[in-house]
Amino acid sequence: MAAMTTGALILLAFEGKPIKPMAFSLSSQTPLKSVHSVLGTQAGIELGHWQQIEVSYESNQGRLSAGNGPTGSLTMAYHFIISNHATGMDGQIFATYRWARQLECINLKNSSNFPRIIRICLIVEPDDDLITPQQSRQIEKLVSSLKKYCQISSPVVWK
Repeated sequence: MAAMTTGALILLAFEGKPIKPMAFSLSSQTPLKSVHSVLGTQAGIELGHWQQIEVSYESNQGRLSAGNGPTGSLTMAYHFIISNHATGMDGQIFATYRWARQLECINLKNSSNFPRIIRICLIVEPDDDLITPQQSRQIEKLVSSLKKYCQISSPVVWK
């Protein structure tokens, strides 16, 4: 097996093209941050403050860049954003400054707050509400952890 792998790599090197990771290649898999590492806040989590979790879908439209995290309206409207394969690492969870400071999110359409609601955004392709398997696993872990640490018993609202 080692000889076959070495031979294939030599042939690819002679071809002169760079070796790219395949869709399910181990070389393309980098570990995501644990859910617990994104739950940290500057202000600490006040028990009983958060009463509900709301999950929405939004297309990226240039507001989430690979490696740099969320910008603009995403940081105002959501506490957490989970990227898809088109916006960096699939399933990467970004905590916005609103979560870090335990601030309520702002509805930019009518400038009202979302009181006591933790808002999560799943980035999807335009005109498509399909999430990736990695996003599905990450949202499950995030919601479970938030319910536990914030002592939320109400069901999750999907929008």
